[in-house]
Order: sequence, then C-alpha cells, then structure tokens
Amino acid sequence: MSSYFKGMNHAKEKELKSTADVILNEVRKKLVDANKTIELLHGLQKLRTLRKDRLERQGVITKSNMNEQFETDVQEQLTIMKKQQEIYIAEEKALKVMLETEHEETKVKEQEKSRLEHEEDQNQLLFGHNESHSLDNSLFPYWQFYHQASLNKESLIQIRDKKK
Repeated sequence: MSSYFKGMNHAKEKELKSTADVILNEVRKKLVDANKTIELLHGLQKLRTLRKDRLERQGVITKSNMNEQFETDVQEQLTIMKKQQEIYIAEEKALKVMLETEHEETKVKEQEKSRLEHEEDQNQLLFGHNESHSLDNSLFPYWQFYHQASLNKESLIQIRDKKK
C-alpha cells in the first residue's frame, strides 16, 4: 500500500514540476513581450524626434505642445512596462529557484535510492537472500537475535570484533 502512495507522490511531484515549467515558459514569453514593447516605445520616440526635426527644418511646423504630450504619454507607458518587466523578472527568478530546489531534491532522493540499492545488493552478496519472518510470530525476536549477523554488515562486524 505504501508503494501506491509513493507512486501518487511521485506523480504529483511530476505534475507540479510540469506546471511550474509551463508557468515559467509563460513568464518568459511575457518578459520577451515586455522587452519588445519597451524597444518599440523607444523606436517611436526616435521616429517622432526625427520627423519633428525634419518638419521644423522644412518650416512646416514650429515647436508645439503636442511634442510634450507625446513625450509624457510615452514616458508613462515606459514606466508601466518597466514595472511589469521587473515583476516578470522576479517571477522568473522565483520559479527558477523553485525548479532548481525541486531538481536538487530529486537528485538527492535518487542518490539515496541508489545508495540503498547498492547496500542491499552488497548485503545480498554477503549474506544471501534475506528470509523474512513475520513479526506476528512469537519466535521472531529469537530468530532476529540469532540471525542478526546474517542481516547486516554492522552486526556482523560487531559480533566478529567481540570474538577477538
């Protein structure tokens, strides 16, 4: 039954990780869009300045308040987009940290599992197949005492050291 719950936890972890990956990709797309919008606004400012200077040189227009209003509007938009960009950067950092933490935890779990499997293989090579006896059996503590050296290396070493 416990392996069933472990499988569920593993599936849940995978689902959370994939969800975090999807959200991270969305945040990155939004960050790219914010950067493009900021570049576009800077390009509009340059274009507006170039056209205004050309028309002033030609004598078509003189300096007007329209330019000030345009600059104010563009600066407001730039401020909004830069704040949004900062929010996206913070979200991206948080998600990266979360994914890195998840990756590290998974790596540690896999290393521990590998270590336990290796230790189990070593014990099986040293002691043979482990016979399991029921805990319900009234003779289980006696069996455990007499066979402890056959179950793990620490007990074997301890018993061997006592005999010397």
